[in-house]
Amino acid sequence: MRVVAAIIKNPGGKFLIGKRRSGPRKGRWEFPGGKVKPGEDERETLIRELMEELSLKVDIEEKLGEVNFSYPDLSITLIGYLCSTSSQPKLLKDHSSLAWVSLEEIDNYDLCEADRELLKLLKH
Repeated sequence: MRVVAAIIKNPGGKFLIGKRRSGPRKGRWEFPGGKVKPGEDERETLIRELMEELSLKVDIEEKLGEVNFSYPDLSITLIGYLCSTSSQPKLLKDHSSLAWVSLEEIDNYDLCEADRELLKLLKH
């Protein structure tokens, strides 16, 4: 399964993460995004998912990279895109809460393993 993730940086230099509302990784933190539908462009997926889940518009800047990760229940290729925004999310659909965090603070959050692998790419 191909999944896109937005690594969204605000003008204050902090990154947006969301706490999963349900599913096998309920209560864990992740970069927002979603599954790429057949025939859909990764960037289109990211724009669609962020509008559906957060009612948030972003500027997609560049592809950070991809990580392959196998959870007990599924295997994913997580594709990270660096994004920027000057807006605030207006909706919480798939997350119970959101946080803007610095790279120093993010290690205090229980990130999903695949997202932690993307974080390694971001920090290097």
